[in-house]
Amino acid sequence: MPGSLVGVTYPPWEKRPVMLTRRALVIGTGLAGLATAYRLRRSDWDVVLVGEPTRCAFTRTAAGLDAARRLGLRLDPDVAAVLRRSLGNAVTYRSDEVGTLRPDDCGATVTFSNGDDEWFDLVTEPDPDFDSSLALVAAEMLGDALDIFRDTDEALRWWEETLRPFTGELVESLAGPGQSPTWIPGRQAGSGSLARMISRTTGAVSPRPRSR
Repeated sequence: MPGSLVGVTYPPWEKRPVMLTRRALVIGTGLAGLATAYRLRRSDWDVVLVGEPTRCAFTRTAAGLDAARRLGLRLDPDVAAVLRRSLGNAVTYRSDEVGTLRPDDCGATVTFSNGDDEWFDLVTEPDPDFDSSLALVAAEMLGDALDIFRDTDEALRWWEETLRPFTGELVESLAGPGQSPTWIPGRQAGSGSLARMISRTTGAVSPRPRSR
């Protein structure tokens, strides 16, 4: 039988198009990081988690409980343990630290403390002190945004706007010592410096918008 992809039919002897897996680095293994990794895995992202296991109790709010239900999570007092069990071996864990982040047109190359270099479409740095209920909401919406929009710039703008009623102003710029921001969604500054877009919720980081 011929195969098909988005309405295009290919004879069985022809090579099928290759669907590339998007890669995400999640810095931090608190509730926000684990929830973000869990949501990205549900959309078939290849996820790497950096950090030591942590314990985190869940703040029960209506929005957080609704997000947990949509994510398919059964909550107990240590929701981080629930997420770790749910992730199982579906993600890669690293215990070393992130050294540097070098943006390019489509993502970023990350150098770890052991000298390894890896490239990612998206880097996220969760805020471990943020309200745990909102962390689930933000993680769910981040996955939705990246599913809906092919362009990371558009996805993160939608994500920020959708979360604003919950959190107020979300996005801030973070640069290395003596450096100025180069790009955050909807804003542009000088070039040639390291910049990351940080949210106070799950902390989505995308150095530059992905090309279509």
